[in-house]
Amino acid sequence: MVEMKTLPINVLIVEDSPVLQLLLAHVLEADSQLRVMGTVASGEAALEFLHRETPDVILMDVHLPKVDGFETTRRIMETHPVPIVICSGTSDPTEVSATFRALEAGALAFVAKPVGPADPNFEGVSKNLTQTVKLMSEIRVVRRWGRSCQEGSAAGTGPTQEPERRSPDPADSRGRFAPDRRSALRSPAHGPEACAEPGEPIHESGTDGWASQAPPAFSPKRIIASQNSDHTVSDVSDRSEEKNQGRGGTHPDQTQTPLQLVAIGASTGGPAVLQMILSGLAADFPLPILVVQHIAAGFLSGLMEWLQPSCRLPIRAATHAEQPLAGVVYFAPDSQEMGVDGSGRITLAKDKGNESVCPSVGHLFRSVTAACGGSAVGVLLTGMGKDGAEELKRLRDRGGITIAQDEATSIVHGMPGEAIRLGAATFVLPPEQIATTLTRLAKAGAAKPTV
Repeated sequence: MVEMKTLPINVLIVEDSPVLQLLLAHVLEADSQLRVMGTVASGEAALEFLHRETPDVILMDVHLPKVDGFETTRRIMETHPVPIVICSGTSDPTEVSATFRALEAGALAFVAKPVGPADPNFEGVSKNLTQTVKLMSEIRVVRRWGRSCQEGSAAGTGPTQEPERRSPDPADSRGRFAPDRRSALRSPAHGPEACAEPGEPIHESGTDGWASQAPPAFSPKRIIASQNSDHTVSDVSDRSEEKNQGRGGTHPDQTQTPLQLVAIGASTGGPAVLQMILSGLAADFPLPILVVQHIAAGFLSGLMEWLQPSCRLPIRAATHAEQPLAGVVYFAPDSQEMGVDGSGRITLAKDKGNESVCPSVGHLFRSVTAACGGSAVGVLLTGMGKDGAEELKRLRDRGGITIAQDEATSIVHGMPGEAIRLGAATFVLPPEQIATTLTRLAKAGAAKPTV
């Protein structure tokens, strides 16, 4: 019997430096699953290339001549939608801003650009780059609508949905899994909402510009783990199932223990989801929020600056020994583990090599469990790997309320998926419902400040 050959993932590199073109091609093709089908030096050349060929994924620099990475991403997503990974090698404020604008325009993720084999971080950066490219190649993307869409809508014709370019079968033509569920992440809305410009909100609870239909009515789901690790989903309002579930079965409008804080962990795909969640919280949100987002060094300040205009809550980098304030969002700084101590103050510690990544979601959740127990809410969002999943389970076991992002809206369902498998999630929700649930939980169970 002849074994079916699995064809490689075809990658287009958009990079204006010839030296970096060669370096990126070397890194990618060191992985047998990846094939560089072309390299171009400008956004215009990338658009011309897409008229002739269709890569599985595009690896694109932000700093490009004439047409930068943001504008190139916007045009690609309007004309020839392809999964795009932004590859950036500098923390220059202008380039960082363009990187996050590219995410708004439709890019799926961004990664650090390898410096060279002599750099001590070369192996780790290269591994993250290839893993991200492979994962993003599996995501279905659809066309985003530009100004011409508004004209069609005004004329009564409305937009026509871009056909999905990939096979709906479990395996696509390359023999790789192409999950249908992910097409829902960026499915276009119907009617005038579908004509929103890239970067403009489609509905009030999200400002990241994702083309999505209005969220369904609030209906959080509770995951109940069975002995064989399968899961049954039931509505949290079903009181007959809650009698022996303890805190985990509590409805968002009813809490038994005063809440002290919210801890959130995210990785690949996290920035856009964080924007949706944080922008859905009111200015009087009564709890502090601590966030660990896996992100390339030097990009944290740009992420916070990008998030702030769409959020009512102040956003800042955490500092050691400060007392977290209600209604403030604290991000773990680069290469520092963030947690809380017994007095509720934020702790920061240098990476000791105990975690697979730093800052670590697992470290945050462990410290929150030890300091707050059932008085905390833990949220695990989209991301590769398993960081934070076991620790979220421990938080739930201690009586804390836990939330995992659902599979349909996760760019990568590794972290939240592992949490669900372990039975760590009180609720499994899409981002807009996470914001609603946090609001209900906080208002129902916020602890009174101590004097």
